[in-house]
Amino acid sequence: MAPLRRTTAVFVAALAAPLACEQIAHAPDFRVDNGICNACPPSSADLRHPPCVSSGAPGVGSIRVYAWRALHAGADPSTYQDLAYDVGLDLDCSARTGDATHTPGEPVWCTALAPFRGAIASPSAWTPLAHGIDNALGQRMIEPLAHFAGIDFDSVLSAGLENGSYTELVVVDGWDGTLNDNQVQTTFIGSPGTVGGQVPVWDGNDYWIPNSNYNDYPHFPSYVSAGVLVADTRGVGEDVSNIALSVNNQTFTFKPQLMVRVGVITPSHLRLTTAGRWSLVDAKQQVPVVATFLANAVSSDPNGAAGAKAFLENNLPGLFDGAADIPLGEQPTDGQPCGALSFGFVSDAEPARIPDHYWY
Repeated sequence: MAPLRRTTAVFVAALAAPLACEQIAHAPDFRVDNGICNACPPSSADLRHPPCVSSGAPGVGSIRVYAWRALHAGADPSTYQDLAYDVGLDLDCSARTGDATHTPGEPVWCTALAPFRGAIASPSAWTPLAHGIDNALGQRMIEPLAHFAGIDFDSVLSAGLENGSYTELVVVDGWDGTLNDNQVQTTFIGSPGTVGGQVPVWDGNDYWIPNSNYNDYPHFPSYVSAGVLVADTRGVGEDVSNIALSVNNQTFTFKPQLMVRVGVITPSHLRLTTAGRWSLVDAKQQVPVVATFLANAVSSDPNGAAGAKAFLENNLPGLFDGAADIPLGEQPTDGQPCGALSFGFVSDAEPARIPDHYWY
């Protein structure tokens, strides 16, 4: 396996502000940010954010690879209360409990568009989620689509992961295996499947083919605190480690922005939350691709899939509009229409391997 890759002076500088508890005010001075763990002003609301970096020196670690085995995209409302969501899905520093100008659950940093009233209707009301969780894509897009189609999207998406048709690889470099390690490095890599097309055994010895060499991907300064891996990748915006989703040999590349990846990690398992926002403009431009992808999930019959695609192309734009709940950036845009959809995916990942020649 490749030699240990540890971040040096750049990473030390990145950690300096959190360790010193310095706070950087953002214009118009409504929030502070010394890392995703402290991205909001103090509040009495129970808003979920990842733990801050622990004190102490980094341990001596090794490289660990995890492969997604199951994906929970938010179609089931019960997953919003999952512990994995409790470590970092508040994107607007608000519990959205309602005030003089906002009904409970309604977006507070921008103005929501009217709910869609097509064949697949948007939920008529906004519902606040526990702990300030923001997941409009699951709540107002995936759930209505799943209910209308009578399909379990999580099971469909996870089937390809389980049988080795594709996966997302998470490489954690330098983790010492303890609950607290303040200097690790995380890399996210897509994979079209296992070496030789083998059905994975999920015993830690399955070999997966990366889409590209390890060093072709960005390596994110990260840390483990209280058993939680925190990889704050907001600074790169839309990075090259976008999320590939596959159904019936149809792949859709999801290109979100300002992503944060947080997960409960042990040597034998990683339960990762991937949170961020999806540009409403990009979502609507991707309607034909999304419709084709979803139609393949609904029907494996070509004629049925074609009909479903046409139906979805007519309904998806309005659903996207009715789900936008957040600005595209990290500042409020009072009085402006919401420009993005919040999302949160939870993936269960197991130890895996990458062939040696992909490390260089």
